[in-house]
Formats: sequence, structure tokens, C-alpha cells
Amino acid sequence: MTVNVDPTSIGQRIKALRLSKGLKQQDLVSDKVSLGYVSLIEQGKRTPSGKALSAIAESLGVGVAMLTIGDSSNISQQDHGLIALAEGFLAQGKASEALSFIESLPQHLQSHPHVRLIVGICQCESHQASLAWDTLDGVLDELLELSEWELLRRAILFFGRAEMDLGRPVEFLVRLREILRILDKTKYVDPLLQVQIRAMVLNTHQQTGGGPLVSAELTSQIMELLPSVADHKAHAMALWSISYGAWVDKNFEESYLLALRARELFQVAEDSQSVPRITTVTARFLARSSITDQNQIRNVIQFIDDSLMEQGSFEESYDRMYLLYSKAELLLKMGEYKAADRILTSIESEIVKDVDYGAGYHLHVGEVALNLGANEKALENFFKSRRAIEQLAVKDAPEASYFRGRLADNYKAMGDTETAYEIARGIKLVDVPVG
Repeated sequence: MTVNVDPTSIGQRIKALRLSKGLKQQDLVSDKVSLGYVSLIEQGKRTPSGKALSAIAESLGVGVAMLTIGDSSNISQQDHGLIALAEGFLAQGKASEALSFIESLPQHLQSHPHVRLIVGICQCESHQASLAWDTLDGVLDELLELSEWELLRRAILFFGRAEMDLGRPVEFLVRLREILRILDKTKYVDPLLQVQIRAMVLNTHQQTGGGPLVSAELTSQIMELLPSVADHKAHAMALWSISYGAWVDKNFEESYLLALRARELFQVAEDSQSVPRITTVTARFLARSSITDQNQIRNVIQFIDDSLMEQGSFEESYDRMYLLYSKAELLLKMGEYKAADRILTSIESEIVKDVDYGAGYHLHVGEVALNLGANEKALENFFKSRRAIEQLAVKDAPEASYFRGRLADNYKAMGDTETAYEIARGIKLVDVPVG
């Protein structure tokens, strides 16, 4: 069967797409298409058969319709200017204004995948996670079809943000794997996108209790792809994902070293938002590792102080409390209990509101108290920590087993081997008076 379309137009589209992806004619060759056949098609001297067209489309990572009729979403220069205005509202953090502006656009532009992506991002920024999920889920396949890798990267990132708010990790993982299967069928895909999506699959796989063999395979694939990624921020994000995986597997030394490298890359990329957050993570992994080198620990404390200084006097900063908490962990590791106590006391009213931090916070306060001779205060906080650990265990949080082991060691050091055994075995706490 032949395609009843102007062969010159098809050839021009194939050539333009091939060049835009940095491919050679040889890259389109398969068992259905020879090199000479590709050359004749691009010159408009031969109309491709249906099988040949399908093979070429697969090699280019687009649908057959893209080659026969072109991009049905083609728009005018004026329309591009309107999309740029909508992006401008979004860049200024004016999500509601962007949505209002988009509602005033012509219908053909409102249905454009780029515009619908902006809508989904605005819905994310406006905390409308369910709407954002539906909008972004609907646009992913179109962006795949059009090989719009940059827009697809953004769509997947915000799709992930919507998932975090909705708590749909299994659905998210299934969708990511579908996209990855499609990408793997193409001969050319932006390596940045390949790294990003594998990193997200890795983290979601681990979040849903996936096995170590798949994690190891994904990690290996990411590390193979990283040398081809020039974008420092993307490189850093990938390393951050792998470091998280190492942490889940309790390989704290590896997770610390990977996070440290990720922090360096975020600094090179001048990502002022990610630097303090990866600094917090780096400090936490170091605190839980077996590394005791004082210089290493003090270097990371200096990183924390640098981030705190850059935030100035913004006491309400999202990152400030977590930076201080991580600093206290490192001071505790070095045996500087009074300094750690001052920091922990200063953030108590805020940190305890974050239920995921309750177990660690009370554990550290108890350890400080124990080392300063305040045994009653230590027992009180160890009791609270045990309760919080049980809540973490219900959520299958990877921190639960780490905190449980550390808390058991503290009770053992105090001579209470019976309680230490109960904690280590995960036996639930009974409601009895403390002390």
C-alpha cells in the first residue's frame, strides 16, 4: 500500500525532522528501508510504502500522521506571541492571571498542547492537584507524538508534583513506565529527558516498595546516560535521585557522596532553591553514615552556615528550619551536645509540626539530654520518639528502621535491654506512664 500524499512534502518533513534531531540518513535505515530508499524519499523522488513510512516514523520517534500531514497544531507567529505572554504570567508567579488570559484565547489555541501544559502547571501552582493531574495526563501523549522533548520534560515534572499532592504513586509509576517504553522504541530521544524520567521511575519504584534489582538496573542506566547530559541541573537532579535510592538501601556513605556531588552541580547551575535543600540532605546522609572525619563534618556544617547566611533574616524560610535541624545532627555526631541542644530548642515549636520529623527530633533531643546527664528528659523524649517511629512504620517510611535501631541502642546503653529488644523487634508501645 502506498500513501496518497505529495511525496515532496513527505520527504521535506522527514528531512527536517531528521536534521532537527541530529540524525543521519543512515539512522533511518532498517530492514524495511534502505539508505538509497531514504535518500530518494527525502528528495521527493519516491513515495514511501505504508510499512516504510511506519519504520521511518518509529526511527524519528513521531507518529505517521506527522510525516503525512505534518503537525496539526501548527500555529501562526502571532499565536506563538500569545503563548509567550501566557508563559510570561507563569514566570512571574501569576497563575490566576495566566489562566484568565488563556480563557480569552481563540479555541484553536486553547487546545494547543503547549497552552494546555501551561494550564496544568497553573493548576499545580494553584494547589488544584486533581485538575492538574487530568490536564497534564491528557497532554503527555501529544507531546510525545510531536517529539516536544523540552515541553514533555516540564509536563512530567509537574505531573510528578500533582502525584505528590494526590498520593498516587502506583498510577504515576504505571504512567511513567508507559512513556519510557515509547521513548525506548525511538532511535533518538533527548538524553536529558531519558535521565529525568528514569530518575523519577527509580524514586517512585522505591517509594512503592520495589525490589533492589530493578533499582540497580535503573541506576546503571542513569549513570550510563549522564556523561551525555551537559545540563548541570539535570545532572544534579539525577544524582540526587540515585543518592535517595542509596539512602533507602541504607548505604549512607554512598548516598552522602552522591548528594555532595549533586550539591556542587547545583551550585554551578546557580540553582538558589535546590542548593539549600540538597545541603540539608547531604548533611543528613553524612550524620547517619559511619564517616567520622571531623574535617568532612565541619565542611558540611560550613555549607549549612553558608545557606543560612544567604537566606538572611527570613526566619519563615521553608529551608531554614531543616538546615538547622541537619546542623544539630552533625553537631551531635561530633559530640558537641550543648551546641546541638541550643539549635534543637530553637526550632522545637516548628519542627514538631512536621510529623515526618517527630521521630528523629525527639530521638536527638533525648540523646543530647542523655549525654548531658538529664536522664528523665531523655526517657521522656525517647518515649515520644518511639511513638513517632511506629507512625512512620505504618507508612513504610525508610527512616523507621534506622530510627528504631538507633533508639534501641540508646535503651541498651541505659541498661534497659528489655525495651531495647521490644523496639528492635518492632513490638508496639503500650500506653503506660513514662518513668
